[in-house]
Amino acid sequence: MSMHHRLTRLLSFRDRLAVLWARRHVHMAAATLDDRAFSDLKSRARGLSPSLMDLKYFDTEYWLEDALRRAYRLGIPKGLYGRILDIGTGFGYFPYICEYFGHTAHAIDREGHGLYDAATGILGLTRRHHTVTAFQPIATPDNDTDRYDLITAFQIAFDRPTLKTLWGADEWDYFIRDMLDNRLRDGGRLHLELNYIHSIGRWYKPEVTAVFKSHGAKLDFERITITKPSG
Repeated sequence: MSMHHRLTRLLSFRDRLAVLWARRHVHMAAATLDDRAFSDLKSRARGLSPSLMDLKYFDTEYWLEDALRRAYRLGIPKGLYGRILDIGTGFGYFPYICEYFGHTAHAIDREGHGLYDAATGILGLTRRHHTVTAFQPIATPDNDTDRYDLITAFQIAFDRPTLKTLWGADEWDYFIRDMLDNRLRDGGRLHLELNYIHSIGRWYKPEVTAVFKSHGAKLDFERITITKPSG
């Protein structure tokens, strides 16, 4: 992200409000966690995770605050949604916060990550193993066929320059259409946040950005938000 973009983000009034709001609420949210269970899990974490970097997620207040900031920007505390699906949920802090505010939240993530499985189990989340794959529909927990009011994916890892095949226009178009046609309710929103290294203007060719825009996306640096038309 360029220095201009960083300054613009820092000066965003809504983002500053999100930071202040999250800091005010994080201690109350953290008080609902099972600290003993997380402490026990941390003692076993190295045997459950393929990467030591995953240990950073035991800084629960930091990541809860991160989830609260996202929730604030999406209107979660105001009760704007009923059913939420989080793709690539990791430890599950974001859907946990959604349920903290009274929503029904489901989560999916890839199989083979025992640490994520254990963490989401401690949080009591409804979760399913599923790997996001190009040109394949998204599977939901319990084969749920009801539609969602909000679908999110943060720190997206299923489309990275390090993969052998970087998603192009066709892959993204299929994914978005699957969400709009099969998973979202009318008026529902798809909200994506790429990893911070994924500047849309740098990593994506013009035809990929054109796909996002063809679906009415609002692009805000790494954030992509698409609203399904009502009716």
